[in-house]
Amino acid sequence: MRLTCPSCAAEYEIDAGAIGRAGRMVRCAACAAEWFQPPAAPGMEAAADALDEAARKAREARETVLPPEPRRAPVEPPRFEPDEDDAVYVDADPPRARPDPVVIEPPRARREAPDPAALAATLRAEPDGPRAGGAFLAGFATVTFLALVLAAVYVKAPEIAEIAPAAKAPLTAYAAMVDEGRVAVAALAERLR
Repeated sequence: MRLTCPSCAAEYEIDAGAIGRAGRMVRCAACAAEWFQPPAAPGMEAAADALDEAARKAREARETVLPPEPRRAPVEPPRFEPDEDDAVYVDADPPRARPDPVVIEPPRARREAPDPAALAATLRAEPDGPRAGGAFLAGFATVTFLALVLAAVYVKAPEIAEIAPAAKAPLTAYAAMVDEGRVAVAALAERLR
């Protein structure tokens, strides 16, 4: 069985029985990388051999076209050796700088409440009585005008129907609706007595 290191691509030929049925952890002798190697599936040995043969032929073809790449030596991570002045910490987190201290200021002196007489002097004087506002007056006038128009249409409905025969059906329905409303208001007034 052939193993290939996923880290440095070193290849090893081992006996399939060494991996076992459950697979095992293996370590690369070249770069010391470790990985789990699952067991070889039955019947896969022939397929693996064919794949290995194809890879070998591709390597040979590539080497005839290009010179072989030199093997790279594994790079070891830099090692830190503490000096006598360095502190050694057991926990993984390095010490953090302390935040700036919080400065608590004394409470400010309370302002005194203003004199009510002085405050009243600064207010604008209102003219005698409330002023009839423009918006209220415009709204009231609009509603009053609409009520007068609707009352005129109710009263003059038969005459309008003679002048405009197409408006006879809507005017009749409008007059009937107003009559029902009048009856309902009369009944409510009778109950409240």
